[in-house]
Amino acid sequence: MQTTTITLPNLTFEEVALHRYNSVAYVAGKHSWEPISVTVEDDITGLAATVVKNQLETQQRLIGTDLDGRWLNTAATGSDYKFGVVIDQLDGDEGVVQSWSIEGCFIMSADFGDRDYSASEAATITMSIRYDHARHIESGSGYGTALGGNIS
Repeated sequence: MQTTTITLPNLTFEEVALHRYNSVAYVAGKHSWEPISVTVEDDITGLAATVVKNQLETQQRLIGTDLDGRWLNTAATGSDYKFGVVIDQLDGDEGVVQSWSIEGCFIMSADFGDRDYSASEAATITMSIRYDHARHIESGSGYGTALGGNIS
């Protein structure tokens, strides 16, 4: 939705040292996904701002009074406030070259920027999004891709 810039997922593994009598071997430990940064343009209808604000409102209501008046109503699971994101890289002719399916997302921060009525720039919202898992999918239908497949 009106995305102007986005960082792709980055995966990092912890390094675990296994000490031997006279050497050290290393194995991969727990992994973690780095947050992604997304910038969207908001149009005159305010659609992007409305979607972002609704998500932030959902995340803020994890603990506190709910709309039905219950006090300290906590989210039963992450699915009560988390969402998914699909990032499609296009080939310039409406074909998808590759996709990222990102699961278990929530907004860590949202910057609605400043408004300067003397400037011609579009209104933007910049967000940092934390997530649980990402899957990279090459479609094979776009230019420059010879093979399709999934990398999880």
